[in-house]
Amino acid sequence: MAIRISGLNSGMDTEAMVQELVKAYSTKTETLKKDQTKAEWKQDAYKALNTKVKSLYTKLGNLQYSTAYSKKTTNVSDTSKVSVITSDNAVSGTQTIEVNKLAKSGYLTGAELKRTDGKAVAADTKLSDLGFTGENTEVKLTRGDGKEVALTFGKDDKISDVVNKLSSSGVNANFDSATGRLFISSKDSGAANDFTLSASTLDGNKALQALGLSTDKNTYDFTQGAERAKLKGADTSQLTLKDISGKGFGNLELKLNGKAVSFRSDMTVDDFLSTLKDNGVDAAVNTETGRMEIYSGSITYSGGGSTGKPVLDSLGILEEDGQLSAATKSFDSGATKIDGEDAEIVLNNATFKSATNNFNINGLTITAKDLTNGKAVSLSTDTDYDGIYDTIKGFIKEYSDLINEMDKLYNAPSAKGYEPLTAEEKEALTEEEVEKWEEKIKDSLLRRDSTVSQLSSIMKNVMSSVYKVNGKDMTLSNFGIGTAGYFTAADNEKNAYHIDGDPDDEATSANADKLKAAIASNPKEVASFFQQLAGSMYEKLRNVSASSSTRSFGFFYDDKKVKKDYEDYEDKISDWEDYVSKIEDKYYKQFSAMETAMSKLNSQQTYMQNMFGM
Repeated sequence: MAIRISGLNSGMDTEAMVQELVKAYSTKTETLKKDQTKAEWKQDAYKALNTKVKSLYTKLGNLQYSTAYSKKTTNVSDTSKVSVITSDNAVSGTQTIEVNKLAKSGYLTGAELKRTDGKAVAADTKLSDLGFTGENTEVKLTRGDGKEVALTFGKDDKISDVVNKLSSSGVNANFDSATGRLFISSKDSGAANDFTLSASTLDGNKALQALGLSTDKNTYDFTQGAERAKLKGADTSQLTLKDISGKGFGNLELKLNGKAVSFRSDMTVDDFLSTLKDNGVDAAVNTETGRMEIYSGSITYSGGGSTGKPVLDSLGILEEDGQLSAATKSFDSGATKIDGEDAEIVLNNATFKSATNNFNINGLTITAKDLTNGKAVSLSTDTDYDGIYDTIKGFIKEYSDLINEMDKLYNAPSAKGYEPLTAEEKEALTEEEVEKWEEKIKDSLLRRDSTVSQLSSIMKNVMSSVYKVNGKDMTLSNFGIGTAGYFTAADNEKNAYHIDGDPDDEATSANADKLKAAIASNPKEVASFFQQLAGSMYEKLRNVSASSSTRSFGFFYDDKKVKKDYEDYEDKISDWEDYVSKIEDKYYKQFSAMETAMSKLNSQQTYMQNMFGM
């Protein structure tokens, strides 16, 4: 902004004089801004009305079809056992139902976890702290639908890692530090969503046991050798192969899973077992029974020498002699498992199953809530007369509320003399006074509005029209539906409709209920009438909402024009402000020229005075 220094020679306050001269022009800017504010408020008023008209229009779209009046309801003899939602296409009649099973989710409550050092178990506790020493050990999670997920655990995994791996496999998993247990559940109910945890190796079962996830169902099949006295109570870290077989040898060749591996007689039993495991043979010695147990893999001797057979025989694992027998090892850590189950009902002697407690059968949505214990519950389906009545009542109320709103907007008192307030004007009033002032203007924005008049006229004409049903001319009055008397109705409520016998309407609640009687005696006739009425109003409103140069499709007012009117004010205000700025510059230039001229005159006077010694 330019810095202006004026009035130095004339002694006049030219700044104030210029501002006073352009004040009249600035007033028009203020007027344009107020007009723009009213245009914005009017746009908001149209939007609010459009929302309500569109709501009714959408409802009319459904009411023009017979399905809106073909409602059904089902009476249940024992709602504590079964609940029912009835669709319009449900078959009328009485049925019987029994609930044999409720749907369950699979739920595994793990055993309390114990650290080998006696400390408390936490989310960061490693499996090695629970006594598990395996690496890359596989555990299988199998869903009820047969889908399998392989999970791998190792001694360095934390409890939190286990939870994450289980959760990513498709179940819910959580570790509760307060109880020191793992909790696992299926994400959904039903047998197909159930799960089991199992392992096909000894280490896998040990992992489940360490995690407290083994139940009495977790077993592992293996083979065991013949009983040998030297293995009973033995210290396998000191007992050698020579001690067992009575033979010394420098290089015994055995085949482990078909691979030749050499052993020496001075090798301890523990070293022997370790070598077996390194070559894919999972084995152990049960010193209580004196038997060697082989969990996976095979051991054979090469057959060429005389040493291999006696050594295997002394260990009791010579398969050729039939000394190995099947055995089962249990890994029950104390976990408990509830199996996921499907819900089961018997409807009219036919059995149905569902993964949830909900059944969709022939138009009925049945929810099993409790077992019936062999006692049948009756389901009686029939026309929902109250539902049809409520549908019509809801339409009448929404229409009446909307037509009252339109009449109120159209007949609003004039707000002549009221204009939007400037910031300075608002400061002189209280918030309540400002609110009332602006409300007065907003309430009058659609006064005598042609769009409001057009919409309300269309709707009123449709409601008062005659429709032919089964060869008879019928109006709303045939169903006890009409407007209140002109002199008894409140202002702007003279076009609202009331239903005789409506308990929620004080004006007509004491009258005989013709609508309910008509629905009960001839529901098809009632449906035909209201289908025609709804269809007529829907079609006429659809035509109004067609797109044009001033209106977008689906709008019931000229939204394009209203938006443009608001935006045009931006250009008008900007253009006028530019004009005022030019006027202001012109005045400053004029005063500047005057100041320049006076400066020259003053200089000449001073020169003359100096010449004549004045």
